[in-house]
Amino acid sequence: MANGLDSEATGGPSADRAALRGLFDRLRQHVAQAEGRADAALGELSASLTAAEDPLRVRASAETVLAEQRRAAAGVAALADEVGAMARGLDARLDRADRERADALRAVDRELRDAAARLDARVAEAEAEVVRALTAVAGRLARWEAAAADRDERLAGALAAQIAAAETRRGDEVARLLAAAERRPEPVRGAAPETVRSRRGSRSAALLLSAGVACLGLATLAVVLEPPLAGDEPAAEAGPEVVLRGPILIAPPRFAEADEFAPAAPAGPAIGPDAQKALAAAIGDAEAGKPGAVGRLRALAEAGLPRAQMYLAKLYETGKGVAADSAEARRWTARAADAGDPVALHNLALYYLQGRGGPRDDVMAARLFKRSASAGVADSQFNLGLLYETGAGVDRNLVEAYRWFQVAANAGDLKARERAVALEARLSPREMASAERMATSFRPGADVEETVLIPGATTVAEAQKKLARLGFYIGPTDGQDTPAYRQAVEAYRRSQSPTVASAGQP
Repeated sequence: MANGLDSEATGGPSADRAALRGLFDRLRQHVAQAEGRADAALGELSASLTAAEDPLRVRASAETVLAEQRRAAAGVAALADEVGAMARGLDARLDRADRERADALRAVDRELRDAAARLDARVAEAEAEVVRALTAVAGRLARWEAAAADRDERLAGALAAQIAAAETRRGDEVARLLAAAERRPEPVRGAAPETVRSRRGSRSAALLLSAGVACLGLATLAVVLEPPLAGDEPAAEAGPEVVLRGPILIAPPRFAEADEFAPAAPAGPAIGPDAQKALAAAIGDAEAGKPGAVGRLRALAEAGLPRAQMYLAKLYETGKGVAADSAEARRWTARAADAGDPVALHNLALYYLQGRGGPRDDVMAARLFKRSASAGVADSQFNLGLLYETGAGVDRNLVEAYRWFQVAANAGDLKARERAVALEARLSPREMASAERMATSFRPGADVEETVLIPGATTVAEAQKKLARLGFYIGPTDGQDTPAYRQAVEAYRRSQSPTVASAGQP
């Protein structure tokens, strides 16, 4: 029985509890049975003693009672042995469990120590990597600062040269005007003598005119001027003394300064590999001056390949292999632009702005620049910023100018960044924040929403003040483009439309 209890005890705490319950049940049953048999035997013994008829029978009854008591005592002793054996088994199991728990705790401690050591090693490695990264960043920052300082120095030199040239031109103009004022014809005999007042008036007029020339020359320096990137034609002008970029022709432009930061123009409509090979071969033959190359290019252009049309326009513009013809160059550029080529849109805008090869149309030029800029051409983005800054072909809008300069700057155009910085002092913080949000969210090909203004205002804050004075707008004049401001602009525009203006007339 003890062995059975030991085997049951090996099943764990639940088996121990079940074994103990079974043992105690058997013990209670055994004791009850023994007490019952003992009571029965004692009753018989008492009856025998009372009768006292047969001593042998009394003796036998007594022996039976005693035997039953001895069996009960033996059973209880056996149960006591089982309990003792189970207690010893439990003690042994508890000792093993304690040892196992101690071993497990020691193993966990070792694992924790190993993990801590590995973590310390990783932290040390990460700290070393951070130090190396910071060192590399510091080196790059130092190189960038050196490049920026060099660029600032070159820009300062260029500005100084332009200022000196403007001063020289101003001095020459002043001298010329003063000489012209002094070379007045002698009065004809009999004519009224010239008064001192009139002489002084002429000299004053000359000085005022020379001062105006000087101011115009200095105002030129407020805009970053750039030479044309290709071709021998003079650069297109949007308003007085504002030089735009272009044309791109076939290849994307590269700046003379900081060439590694020049943004690339996006590609036009895709063409198949066979057409690409034919176009590349025709361009190579045209560059080499081989006969028949222009005819092959013309056939590809007639077939609708925008890049063939643009290259043919380049040949007509430069007079290479064909007679120079700006009108024909403009026509082929327009066909490529009609196919949606963003670079062709840029070049066609320059034709309209210069009036070369056809009539001049600043408004159409601005629309084409906007389409090309929206497609991702950085030079068109820069030119569109200049148009908005000067009001050529569009209403003057410094917020839009700042926005497009920022878009071009985000594409890597350093000179666009300079123009944006130059406009910051003329915009409110809210206007700059709004323009920067629009520039940051710009994606080539996505719809572009324009900041709305009213005539005579160059910023949202100015438009808000004008609308408030006219009674169309009630709100802060902080330059924030809000729905209330747009409603006021729309109400003002309706009031200025010919239909509204003529409604009250008889």
